[in-house]
Amino acid sequence: MRKIGMTFLFACLLIPPISQAQPQPVSVSPGAAETITLGNSAATLPGPWKFSPGDSPWRDGSPLWGQPGFDDTSWANVDLAPKAGSVDPAYSTPGFVPGWTARGYSDLHGYAWYRLRVRVKDPGQPLWLKMPNDFDDAYQVYADGHYVGQFGHFSPKRRSVYAAHSASFPLPSPAANGEMELAVRFT
Repeated sequence: MRKIGMTFLFACLLIPPISQAQPQPVSVSPGAAETITLGNSAATLPGPWKFSPGDSPWRDGSPLWGQPGFDDTSWANVDLAPKAGSVDPAYSTPGFVPGWTARGYSDLHGYAWYRLRVRVKDPGQPLWLKMPNDFDDAYQVYADGHYVGQFGHFSPKRRSVYAAHSASFPLPSPAANGEMELAVRFT
């Protein structure tokens, strides 16, 4: 897990489309911003995420660290926003975010977890989580303690190594107040 291009995208899909009415001239004073409402949209989730090396204890068939309300206050804060002009040294792609090694975990092998609490403005709309394009190995995604999906294979006896492949997962509806806790287990 030398690099994790961890620019998570939280996509609000299937939002009603913008009406097809004829455009009207708009008078805007210089320097004023116009408010535009779009249909489908996406937002990056740079964090700060909570981060912990190691693996979660399991209770009743699910990881404790993936559960909502788990106390992660002692975990490290990790900002996953790419620095301006950052480029992946191996592939020359923009928006590179260094992984564990560059963040002081050079000897980390095995598992690590990221957690983030988000608040969705319109919790009634379907939501998807687009995972990063640039990462090493395998991951599993949990939303409010529910397994959402994974990339790669997890086994108690061995780890499989994979090249990056982007994937998206539908998320369960957030709580009525729009809050949802995301947890991602990497190996």
